[in-house]
Amino acid sequence: MLEIRRANKEELQGKIYLKNINLPNTLFIIENENVLGWATYDLINNYGILKELYINPMYTILKDALIRSILNMMDYLNVNYFLLENDDETLYRKIGFKNLETNNIFHIDSNKYLYISIEEFFNSSCQCSCNKTN
Repeated sequence: MLEIRRANKEELQGKIYLKNINLPNTLFIIENENVLGWATYDLINNYGILKELYINPMYTILKDALIRSILNMMDYLNVNYFLLENDDETLYRKIGFKNLETNNIFHIDSNKYLYISIEEFFNSSCQCSCNKTN
């Protein structure tokens, strides 16, 4: 069964590539005890920021699900915004991420990051291509 969730130290033992991961701030994609990917985030004031994202190249289709799961975690943690580096603009825009203003409240490089309001994400209709008609 495929799961996207936090993991504990015991179930990750022996996976040397996960040695330096901050477990409380990481969501994993796990299938039958195999780690297919993970995303680590930091919390700063009222926003979260993606620090690291890895998806096994054979399972890249799961990237969307992992990002959306992080947004669910941000909502659970009462975080207002989530930011990530703009390295997959098509996917991130499909989810609902937007450009930062030059003088943004996060005081970070507006050209490098995209952001999403957690409240807007959950109050808006689906941003996926399935709702579009040709």
